[in-house]
Amino acid sequence: METPIATNALVMGALPNRHARYRPHHTAVIVAARGKGEREIRLTWRELDSYLNRWANALASLGVVRGDRVATVLANSLELLATYWACAKIGAVAVPLSPLLTASGLASLLADAAPRVIVGSSDQLAMLDEVRRKSSG
Repeated sequence: METPIATNALVMGALPNRHARYRPHHTAVIVAARGKGEREIRLTWRELDSYLNRWANALASLGVVRGDRVATVLANSLELLATYWACAKIGAVAVPLSPLLTASGLASLLADAAPRVIVGSSDQLAMLDEVRRKSSG
Protein backbone atom coordinates (compact mmCIF):
# COMPACT_ATOMS: atom_id res chain seq x y z
CA MET A 1 0.00 0.00 0.00
CA GLU A 2 1.43 3.37 -1.06
CA THR A 3 1.59 5.96 1.72
CA PRO A 4 2.88 9.21 0.18
CA ILE A 5 2.52 11.24 3.37
CA ALA A 6 4.77 8.92 5.36
CA THR A 7 7.18 8.46 2.45
CA ASN A 8 7.51 12.19 1.77
CA ALA A 9 7.96 12.93 5.47
CA LEU A 10 11.13 10.83 5.48
CA VAL A 11 12.86 12.71 2.68
CA MET A 12 15.68 14.59 4.40
CA GLY A 13 15.75 17.50 1.96
CA ALA A 14 12.10 18.25 2.73
CA LEU A 15 12.60 18.61 6.50
CA PRO A 16 13.59 22.32 6.56
CA ASN A 17 10.59 23.21 4.40
CA ARG A 18 8.30 21.15 6.61
CA HIS A 19 9.57 22.89 9.74
CA ALA A 20 9.32 26.28 7.98
CA ARG A 21 5.68 25.52 7.31
CA TYR A 22 4.69 24.22 10.74
CA ARG A 23 7.19 26.00 13.03
CA PRO A 24 8.16 29.13 11.06
CA HIS A 25 9.07 31.32 14.04
CA HIS A 26 10.92 28.71 16.10
CA THR A 27 14.70 28.96 16.23
CA ALA A 28 16.32 26.53 13.82
CA VAL A 29 19.99 27.33 14.20
CA ILE A 30 22.29 29.51 16.27
CA VAL A 31 25.78 30.26 14.98
CA ALA A 32 28.22 31.62 17.55
CA ALA A 33 30.06 34.86 16.85
CA ARG A 34 33.29 34.07 15.00
CA GLY A 35 35.40 36.97 16.15
CA LYS A 36 35.56 40.08 18.22
CA GLY A 37 32.90 42.60 17.28
CA GLU A 38 30.72 40.02 15.51
CA ARG A 39 27.33 38.90 16.75
CA GLU A 40 25.85 35.45 16.83
CA ILE A 41 23.45 34.52 14.03
CA ARG A 42 20.01 33.19 14.88
CA LEU A 43 17.75 31.90 12.13
CA THR A 44 14.15 30.75 12.42
CA TRP A 45 13.00 27.76 10.40
CA ARG A 46 11.45 30.08 7.82
CA GLU A 47 14.69 32.08 7.49
CA LEU A 48 16.84 28.94 7.36
CA ASP A 49 14.66 27.32 4.70
CA SER A 50 14.82 30.48 2.58
CA TYR A 51 18.62 30.59 2.99
CA LEU A 52 18.90 26.91 2.06
CA ASN A 53 16.75 27.41 -1.03
CA ARG A 54 19.06 30.21 -2.22
CA TRP A 55 22.07 27.98 -1.53
CA ALA A 56 20.48 25.06 -3.44
CA ASN A 57 19.66 27.37 -6.35
CA ALA A 58 23.26 28.59 -6.40
CA LEU A 59 24.51 24.99 -6.60
CA ALA A 60 21.98 24.21 -9.33
CA SER A 61 23.12 27.27 -11.30
CA LEU A 62 26.62 25.75 -11.22
CA GLY A 63 25.24 22.61 -12.88
CA VAL A 64 24.78 20.43 -9.79
CA VAL A 65 21.99 17.89 -10.26
CA ARG A 66 20.66 14.85 -8.39
CA GLY A 67 23.45 12.35 -7.75
CA ASP A 68 26.32 14.81 -8.27
CA ARG A 69 28.96 15.20 -5.58
CA VAL A 70 29.68 18.55 -3.93
CA ALA A 71 32.97 18.68 -2.03
CA THR A 72 33.16 20.95 0.99
CA VAL A 73 36.45 22.26 2.35
CA LEU A 74 34.91 24.29 5.15
CA ALA A 75 35.29 24.65 8.88
CA ASN A 76 32.17 24.23 11.01
CA SER A 77 30.02 27.15 9.90
CA LEU A 78 26.65 28.23 8.60
CA GLU A 79 28.02 27.75 5.08
CA LEU A 80 28.89 24.12 5.80
CA LEU A 81 25.46 23.49 7.29
CA ALA A 82 23.81 25.21 4.32
CA THR A 83 25.81 23.14 1.83
CA TYR A 84 24.75 19.86 3.48
CA TRP A 85 21.08 20.81 3.53
CA ALA A 86 21.14 22.33 0.02
CA CYS A 87 22.63 19.09 -1.27
CA ALA A 88 19.83 17.16 0.43
CA LYS A 89 17.23 19.46 -1.16
CA ILE A 90 18.52 18.87 -4.71
CA GLY A 91 19.54 15.24 -4.22
CA ALA A 92 23.28 15.83 -4.46
CA VAL A 93 25.85 14.21 -2.20
CA ALA A 94 27.96 16.31 0.15
CA VAL A 95 31.59 15.17 0.35
CA PRO A 96 33.08 16.69 3.53
CA LEU A 97 36.83 17.33 3.35
CA SER A 98 38.92 18.82 6.11
CA PRO A 99 40.04 22.44 5.72
CA LEU A 100 43.28 21.32 7.41
CA LEU A 101 44.36 19.28 4.37
CA THR A 102 47.43 20.22 2.39
CA ALA A 103 47.14 20.88 -1.34
CA SER A 104 48.50 17.44 -2.23
CA GLY A 105 46.19 15.68 0.23
CA LEU A 106 43.21 17.61 -1.04
CA ALA A 107 44.13 16.93 -4.68
CA SER A 108 44.29 13.19 -3.99
CA LEU A 109 40.88 13.11 -2.30
CA LEU A 110 39.29 15.28 -4.98
CA ALA A 111 40.63 12.98 -7.70
CA ASP A 112 38.85 10.08 -6.00
CA ALA A 113 35.64 11.97 -5.24
CA ALA A 114 35.31 13.67 -8.65
CA PRO A 115 32.94 16.38 -7.39
CA ARG A 116 31.01 18.65 -9.74
CA VAL A 117 31.67 21.61 -7.40
CA ILE A 118 34.04 22.41 -4.55
CA VAL A 119 32.81 24.79 -1.85
CA GLY A 120 35.52 26.46 0.21
CA SER A 121 36.28 29.73 1.93
CA SER A 122 38.30 32.66 0.66
CA ASP A 123 41.02 31.67 3.17
CA GLN A 124 41.67 28.58 1.05
CA LEU A 125 41.70 30.27 -2.34
CA ALA A 126 45.49 30.02 -2.83
CA MET A 127 45.48 26.31 -1.94
CA LEU A 128 42.49 25.59 -4.18
CA ASP A 129 44.19 27.42 -7.06
CA GLU A 130 47.28 25.26 -6.49
CA VAL A 131 45.14 22.11 -6.57
CA ARG A 132 43.48 23.32 -9.79
CA ARG A 133 46.88 23.94 -11.42
CA LYS A 134 48.16 20.50 -10.41
CA SER A 135 45.05 18.70 -11.66
CA SER A 136 44.98 20.53 -15.02
CA GLY A 137 48.72 20.30 -15.64
